[in-house]
Amino acid sequence: LQQALSLVHIESIVVGGGGSKIEGGHLWNQVKINGVWYNADITLDSIRIHNGEEISSCLVSDDMVYKTEYPDAKKCEVSCDYKKIFKR
Repeated sequence: LQQALSLVHIESIVVGGGGSKIEGGHLWNQVKINGVWYNADITLDSIRIHNGEEISSCLVSDDMVYKTEYPDAKKCEVSCDYKKIFKR
């Protein structure tokens, strides 16, 4: 994801941790859109998309299951309202 975003000049970083687990091993991205940082876990959401479900782990705040100790991690304070953006 980070490589694809760099091609369209969207700032992002890779961070990791365990999601809702105590110990890590999982990586995800943090993405800056319109000056706001969000967590973006396309690995988890790819399963939901494959199953015909709505995404729920991209462009979300730290209040979700995301916990990281990466020193460069950004504070993600809000989640994106998908239904507002992608009117279905």
